[in-house]
Amino acid sequence: MLGLYGVGAFIGLTIGGRVADRAPFTLLLVGMAAFIVAATALAVTAHVAWVTIALVVLLGAANFGVTPAVNARVFSILGETRTLGGAVNIAAFNVGIAVAPLASGLVINTGLGLAGTAWIGAAFGVAHMGSVLLDRRLTRRHEAGATVLATASEPECVAAVS
Repeated sequence: MLGLYGVGAFIGLTIGGRVADRAPFTLLLVGMAAFIVAATALAVTAHVAWVTIALVVLLGAANFGVTPAVNARVFSILGETRTLGGAVNIAAFNVGIAVAPLASGLVINTGLGLAGTAWIGAAFGVAHMGSVLLDRRLTRRHEAGATVLATASEPECVAAVS
């Protein structure tokens, strides 16, 4: 199963790496939507072996497909603080790597069993989509403000040159 997840991860990274620079927000939203759908489907159909196998590949592809876009967004925002920001980005990944299994372990004991771990994955996916939507909104607001400032300052520059 881990090998199949790895195959999905390789496919996701290959596709994500090609798309991340052109359409990071689209990749993040579509990739996480695919992850949420796959995780939810896994939670419901975990008892069917062949479906589980297919969903594991899709989970790997969706999960690792967004990684290039996450890194591209982080480094495009950081500017001159890339070293520190890169370290914080990796630390955030490591926190996720620690918190997700903890939450999943707690859910297993609630009666949901192993299928409950997929619900945890879907919940983390929803949280991820929320952060992407917030980032997109703030980015658009920032870009609109920069455009307004550039437009407002142009006549003054022309007047100063004249």
